[in-house]
Amino acid sequence: LRREPVRISHSKKRVIRLGFLLSYRGSELYEAITRYAKMNPGVEFDIASGSHEEIYEMLKSGKIDFALSDQRRAFSDEYENLVLSSPAVHIECGAASSFRAATLADKPCILIAGVGQRDSEKSFYWELLGFSGSFLFADNAEEARLMAAAGQGFFPAEGEPEPVAASFLKRIPFFKDDRPVKRNFCAFWLKNNTSQVITDFSAILVDLFSKDVKSD
Repeated sequence: LRREPVRISHSKKRVIRLGFLLSYRGSELYEAITRYAKMNPGVEFDIASGSHEEIYEMLKSGKIDFALSDQRRAFSDEYENLVLSSPAVHIECGAASSFRAATLADKPCILIAGVGQRDSEKSFYWELLGFSGSFLFADNAEEARLMAAAGQGFFPAEGEPEPVAASFLKRIPFFKDDRPVKRNFCAFWLKNNTSQVITDFSAILVDLFSKDVKSD
């Protein structure tokens, strides 16, 4: 009788339901999942991706427990808001392009968004970049970079360049009011939904992102 509750508790599956931003391309999430899985062999990951608003709605509705996304609104007291990094925004365009950040309106801005999310993405980048030109849309970061490499427009990107695409794309730091534009990349979860699983996994992410900052 004493052993049975222990056996049942150990047999329950531990699941991390997480969502991440479609434009995210870093290695930290891969490393965090691998490290946590090695430390906890019985854990399962239920993973989804989407635009900022899609990830936000998933977290708010309880479809995911843990979100990796950028900050676009004031932090809510209902959530744990863990800033992992604050990467600078760069403009990526074809390597042979004569594109300059001062002439943004001359080329379309390439964004990653599904049909239902395009208006909200446009509104955000209008404000972030002060951009009033036209927009093109891609389903994922790889498609956006291919479009930029083909000279169809420019892609606003954060963080380190994609190694495969680095030789085909030119990266230009973006400044607004003579200051580099930066964005917070964060982990979010409901304060009343904190579990040891989330606590441990977020600690691994903090360690990995802090190493990136030190190496820079």
